[in-house]
Amino acid sequence: MLRTCIVIAGVVVATAALQQATAASPSVVVWPGTVITYRDLPGGSGFRRSIAAGVAAWNRLNLGVQLEPVHGAADVTFSFTRGRCLRGKGGFAPAGFRAAGSRIVLSRSCPAVVRKLLVAHELGRALGLPVDDGRCSLMNSRAVSDGLTYVVPWKCSRRHPPAWIRSLIDPATAQTARLMYTPPLPPGAITLSVDAQGVPEISWVEPAQTTPATMVLARAASCPTDRDLAARTAAAVLAEAAAPGSRVVADPGFSQAGGSQCYRAFEVNPFGRAAASPDAISYVSGGPIAGFTVSARPVAGTSAGFSDTSQGGVSQWDWNFGDPASGAANVVETSDPAVGRMQSHGFAAPGTYEVTLTVTDPAGRASSMIEEVVVGGAS
Repeated sequence: MLRTCIVIAGVVVATAALQQATAASPSVVVWPGTVITYRDLPGGSGFRRSIAAGVAAWNRLNLGVQLEPVHGAADVTFSFTRGRCLRGKGGFAPAGFRAAGSRIVLSRSCPAVVRKLLVAHELGRALGLPVDDGRCSLMNSRAVSDGLTYVVPWKCSRRHPPAWIRSLIDPATAQTARLMYTPPLPPGAITLSVDAQGVPEISWVEPAQTTPATMVLARAASCPTDRDLAARTAAAVLAEAAAPGSRVVADPGFSQAGGSQCYRAFEVNPFGRAAASPDAISYVSGGPIAGFTVSARPVAGTSAGFSDTSQGGVSQWDWNFGDPASGAANVVETSDPAVGRMQSHGFAAPGTYEVTLTVTDPAGRASSMIEEVVVGGAS
């Protein structure tokens, strides 16, 4: 039987993935959020089952981020090229998060026996894992196959294939992926104040178990998220080594001539996985500063109390409880202080809700506070 050497990763790239984040600029490698969308572009019909198998293998690890198929624009796309499935022609994917999306390119000619392992390997690259040619693992960039009955990564035994081949992902690779995608402990809730010169100051508490880096981001158009952190689409007010305890940072770059920013704090692990503060606060120069508290942990089906703690002259209160299932009660817009300063809401179901309070002063300057509120089920 003719044995053909097939290279799983088309290009072996020396990678600096898994380096420790620097204090000033954490190395963004892994994907933010909880979902990575993917699309199998036309022309890869022979790979559809293999793509589904590779996706399922990674999703079974419960990394905290799931691969989900879409028909439109996607974070990860599978495309296909002509050519022989030989050394340098099996497939290729850039490592880790790409703001513009990651493209996995596969050779149509790769035989069916190779495809599942090939897809799983390239998904590992897209997830940010580095090539590891030193051992028998999924992330070994070379494989040996007869093209008909078997395929094993280089360094694996051909006579006695490892048991993990059936699940596609070896235990050491799974452990590395879990380490990369485990989020750090989040920072505490932030508070916003303005000093005598009109410069915003952001305060928060960092957890005792700190991560390599802490960051405070600012964004004018909308409040920053971990995707802004990964894509570098928000301004860094602070980026330095983490230190437990109470922290405060000023934003000296804030424009006092009608400037507007929304602030959020993040803890960042060595691989770019971030945990955000449970709230974000926006501020317009000279305007009010939104704030609210929740009386107790809400329980679905019962009323939870919300108290406005905003600073400055407020003439309008707009509450959005992030709970469309509650109907008209989801949004409250009022200029009545008695209604605006004290609110109650009964959430329709358990879950995490993004509650927003926007306050506006008589000059039309508005500030918003967004807070994630966890709603439990009835005991």
